[in-house]
Amino acid sequence: MVKAPRKTRAIAVQLSPEAVKRLDELAARSGMSRHRYMIVILERAIAADVVVSKKLAFSDED
Repeated sequence: MVKAPRKTRAIAVQLSPEAVKRLDELAARSGMSRHRYMIVILERAIAADVVVSKKLAFSDED
C-alpha cells in the first residue's frame, strides 16, 4: 500500500454518479474506503507520470 507523506494537501474532485459507483465497487473489492482508494489511484498515476488528455485533466476554471 502506498503511504501518504507526512505533509499532505487537500484537493477537491468532482466525479459523475457513474464514476462514484464504479469507484465504490473497486474500493469494496480491494477492502479500502472510497477515499483511500482514490488517493492510491492518484498517487500511482502521478508516480507513473500518467498523461491524460486536456479533456480529462483537472480544471480550476469552474
